[in-house]
Parts: sequence; C-alpha cells; structure tokens
Amino acid sequence: MFEALMEMMEPKIIEAMKPKIIESMEPKMEEIREAGLREGRILGTVETLRNIQYSDADIKLTIIRQYGLTDTEADEYLRST
Repeated sequence: MFEALMEMMEPKIIEAMKPKIIESMEPKMEEIREAGLREGRILGTVETLRNIQYSDADIKLTIIRQYGLTDTEADEYLRST
C-alpha cells in the first residue's frame, strides 16, 4: 500500500521540491560559472601572450601576478595551451 501511494505521490513531491532544490544549487552553480570564466580568462591571456611572442617564462610571471596563481598552477596552464 505504501509503495503504491509513493508511486502516485512521488512526481508531486518532486515537483513541489524543485524550487528548493534549484535554490540550494544556485550558489554552487554561480561558483562553478565564476571558476570557468576565470579559467577562460587565464587561458586567453596565455594564448594572447604566446601570439605576440612572449616567452613562457614571461607568460608564467604575468599570470602568476595577474591571477594570483601558484607556480604549479601557472605551469599547468602553460602546458594546457
């Protein structure tokens, strides 16, 4: 009996919970979006500086200063482009 009732009510329960679920996800979604934008800016900077013939050492120094990266993080960006 309980299973039959749950089968009938589950879609309504989920529909009623949707706004709360979405609301609880919004901060994390914004955080992920911001991280993606930051990564895109860093990769764009690396690509632009390479296009104008900057050395990897100069690019590394620039992205460390501009984006507050660690030495290791900067190396990863240089390897990924």
